[in-house]
Amino acid sequence: MPGQDLIDAFNAPFARSAPRAHAPAPLVLADDGAVVGQFCGMRLESAFEVLVDRQGRVCGHQARLVVYGPRGRVVSAWAPYAVALDEAAIVHLDRLVRTLHALNGASLAALGPLFLPLHPRHVAEVRDAHGEVFVGILRDCGLAAAHVVLELADAGLVAPAHLERAMARFRARGFGIALYEQAPGADPALWERVQPGFVVLGAPFVAAAETGSQVLAERIDAVHRFGARAYVRGVETPIQAALARTFGADAWQRAAGPQAQPADPRTVAGG
Repeated sequence: MPGQDLIDAFNAPFARSAPRAHAPAPLVLADDGAVVGQFCGMRLESAFEVLVDRQGRVCGHQARLVVYGPRGRVVSAWAPYAVALDEAAIVHLDRLVRTLHALNGASLAALGPLFLPLHPRHVAEVRDAHGEVFVGILRDCGLAAAHVVLELADAGLVAPAHLERAMARFRARGFGIALYEQAPGADPALWERVQPGFVVLGAPFVAAAETGSQVLAERIDAVHRFGARAYVRGVETPIQAALARTFGADAWQRAAGPQAQPADPRTVAGG
């Protein structure tokens, strides 16, 4: 588990880039040993979803942001981004979230890569040397770029030429790249620009498959023909896991049930 000295070392640069002066410490070590983040009155926590391969083996973890509002109630994970009103604030927040996940999920990296979110406005705002700062952050967490897959959603928001350069620099530093497609209808031309090693298909693909639609099967087949691996999000039942397997997905979230509870970052890898 991370110590207070490491938290303090991270807080110094994050405090300088915070959008509000005299804000509370961006990262705090909680009593249970987990690290929590603070941004504009909101509390940020890490959760990790287990990814399993076709043989049922754990092959990675997908980080998920859990956000509590000022009154202590869970709010949308997009709420912090909604109050980050300029690009500098987005870069600060996005890097803070990935640092939070890296600190809390470092012990899980032995079981497979950590899938961490990468905001498109962060990609668009950083003009050069993409990934340079985060490589240093990971090193301090005891991780390398090879332990991380950066998952990019809404890649179409980034200018095509800039997107290609940014993704090439992330790959050159050793990061894996995943492209997240929330629902059917994404532009396949983005695959050529991003060159992902993984395409993550969202819950609407699974829901469509349950109605008899072939959209999940067709997209998985297209991902494989492109040369990437297809991961499926939103698998919550054994039936949905069976669909993902039948249609050729390389991995998916572990199905809910008595033998498959959501992962806790302090217990999955033995503490």
